[in-house]
Amino acid sequence: MTIAQDTSIDAQTFSIPFRELTIDAADIIAILGYESENAPDHIREDLDTILNTAGDYCTIRGGIRLFDNIEISHEKRHILLQDVEFAAGKIITSQLRGADSAALFACTVGNGLENWSRALMADGDFLKGYIVDAIASVTVEAAVEKSTDQIPGFMPGKKMSNRYSPGYCGWDVAEQQKLFSLLPPNFCGITLSASSLMAPIKSVSGLIGLGPEMKKVDYTCRFCDLKDCVYRRQRENSTQD
Repeated sequence: MTIAQDTSIDAQTFSIPFRELTIDAADIIAILGYESENAPDHIREDLDTILNTAGDYCTIRGGIRLFDNIEISHEKRHILLQDVEFAAGKIITSQLRGADSAALFACTVGNGLENWSRALMADGDFLKGYIVDAIASVTVEAAVEKSTDQIPGFMPGKKMSNRYSPGYCGWDVAEQQKLFSLLPPNFCGITLSASSLMAPIKSVSGLIGLGPEMKKVDYTCRFCDLKDCVYRRQRENSTQD
């Protein structure tokens, strides 16, 4: 992994080879709608073949920006970073209780896997196209994990909360605009549309609370009404296993 630092705003960016990521085939199979042990052989074979070349289609970039201070209003259910106020909602503000600093993150796998998936589907190979799309989803989450794992090295003594993204846990996706206002332009090659969708599509951004007493906990899926979520799928898959 190659690291670049922007000391003017305390931000770091990473170029990450696909081979350095931990990709769990069980997570991909869960996205495809199967329990790991019940996936048909032909799907496993296609998955193995595609995984062997998926790295050729990736341009994986991640980045974090660190903030020495975070203010959380549990009454208003808001988070304040610098002069930007996020209406993050009850679930997230309660999970960030005790945070005294924060990190924003953004990661993308680029357009390659997305374009490959579309090309396969255009040729009528919908199964392989869907498998490529699922791999892209799992890959970007693995890239986030790899990138955010670097945070303790930049913030010694700080522990991390779970990751939270606009569009999840009741946090309005429109607040992507606020989040990206605190990041350099075109951060990691990601741009936002007017409707707050990221391009490339297989990109993830969000916030992590930091502090001496912070810890990661099970995602509160039972309180969230977003059904198509990689965290929910991973949790359900691990429960089934």
